[in-house]
Amino acid sequence: YRAAQLSSKIAATLDLSPQTQNNVFLAAMLMDIGTLSVSGEILNTPRNLSDIEFSLIKTHAETGYQILQEIPFESPIAEFVLQHHERFDGSGYPAGLREHEIFLEARILGLADTFIAMISERPHRPALSVEQALNIIKKQSGSKFDPVVTQSFISFAEQEFTLKN
Repeated sequence: YRAAQLSSKIAATLDLSPQTQNNVFLAAMLMDIGTLSVSGEILNTPRNLSDIEFSLIKTHAETGYQILQEIPFESPIAEFVLQHHERFDGSGYPAGLREHEIFLEARILGLADTFIAMISERPHRPALSVEQALNIIKKQSGSKFDPVVTQSFISFAEQEFTLKN
């Protein structure tokens, strides 16, 4: 839910339409539905994943797409879910898309999902501080993350997340 709220706020800060903001929120709520096909043992392992385990985790975007593509959404929600791990420099998955080959909505989801993951404790690592996570996002602007989306996020995140934590 936190990634959905953050995604929607980034969309609002980019002055995207209310409908697009809602689409981003919905896609963010559904973006990890494909993890249902991944073993809970792998998802909750308290150590770093092996290459094979990580390959299994990476299938969740495509599985989510397969689940959602049959639903007649008014916008391409399934494609946003499919692309939420694509990265601006082409280093993401599943297709290695880059820059504007990736839906703007998916670029928003990717940044929000990454930030929330970084500041959240995981079985295999402690949470990063907000400051550490923001610094990583800033450094990866233009490589992993769309610089316009990053700037939109940074415009409110430094104050908002510092106040909350």
